[in-house]
Amino acid sequence: MDCWVKTIDYFRPRRRKNDDSISSEDSHNVTDEAQMPPPPLIPWWFQTFLRDLKYNQAFGWWQEKFFYTPHMKYCTIAKVGCSEWHAICDDDPTICAPVELDPNETEKWIDAPRAVFLRDPLERLLSAFLNKCIDVPDEGHCEPNPVFNPNGTQVNVRGDSDFGYTIEPLLEDIEDNKKQLFAAYLDIMPLKWNLHVLPQALACDLYRTIHQYDFVGYMNEDFHFHLERMVNQFGGNLDNVLDGAFGYKQYIVDRNNKHKNAGTLKDHGTLAKTRVKEYYTAATVRKGLEFMSIDYILLGLDVPYWAKEMLNDDTV
Repeated sequence: MDCWVKTIDYFRPRRRKNDDSISSEDSHNVTDEAQMPPPPLIPWWFQTFLRDLKYNQAFGWWQEKFFYTPHMKYCTIAKVGCSEWHAICDDDPTICAPVELDPNETEKWIDAPRAVFLRDPLERLLSAFLNKCIDVPDEGHCEPNPVFNPNGTQVNVRGDSDFGYTIEPLLEDIEDNKKQLFAAYLDIMPLKWNLHVLPQALACDLYRTIHQYDFVGYMNEDFHFHLERMVNQFGGNLDNVLDGAFGYKQYIVDRNNKHKNAGTLKDHGTLAKTRVKEYYTAATVRKGLEFMSIDYILLGLDVPYWAKEMLNDDTV
């Protein structure tokens, strides 16, 4: 986090000593930053991205799970089977170490093998939208909430002389059009970056440690076979543990099932892979690629064929 704090401070807009955002108690400790060289110009959405990193649990304590048998560290990422991985550890204390390791236990995990699963960023972005904005908006994770969850806020009201104040329906006339609603979300979402849409590269410092991982699997069409590969590589009790969480064995019995995974069928699953053409357009693909370029570049992920096809058709 220290590295990111320096990055955030470097790009932060300069403030004057008489800036209203500076408390009177702190004003004597603040130099007149307006006299300093201005920060480099960056896209507005990246400015808000940096701003929100301090507050949206981007570097949460919950990200790494420490497995006893097999002895390994697993990096959990929101919207990449995260609920299942947390359930594995939370439901059985004999499988994983406590979230807060005893200082005496820490050394045992320093050289433990590392594992992680990654997901296509565009698909993951849509999955976050479907889950947090369509399925469970009341959780408050479809941000900014004043737009997407107005019933949970006290802003954006309009007066009515006969009926008092009501919440203004900002999404009126577009909420029933899937492509328009998703486009509106991508336009507005960067005003308040939520944990579930942050690039995967931030989790466990993957942007600089991914090459140190002993296992990298992919939550794609071959997901169940990647789970099998993980079991074969690490052993221990992963076989039954992962089958209990993901039910992968039923898919790998027939090797022809390859390329058929569409996502989890559990309550929080969104089957985003099968719905990309319902929500994406060429314009939103471009915007999504811009927001998630960090993942594609730093994690070495390929842009999916359907997205390339959509962009190609838009230029023909």
